[in-house]
Amino acid sequence: MNYVNINPGIKTGLRQPYTITMGGQIFFLTYDESRDTITWNQFIDDDILKQDVEKTLKTYLTNQ
Repeated sequence: MNYVNINPGIKTGLRQPYTITMGGQIFFLTYDESRDTITWNQFIDDDILKQDVEKTLKTYLTNQ
């Protein structure tokens, strides 16, 4: 079972930071509502993993 935990941080203006725990790893991202973009706050070199985490965050945002 792939455990996923999404924790939002303190929202500043239209930017919302998130900490995502997924598959035993921790990821730090920021979602910008004004541009509908995700900014990574860390370096990820695995594009498949990066896309999977971004998809998980977008699913979380649309299901709130």
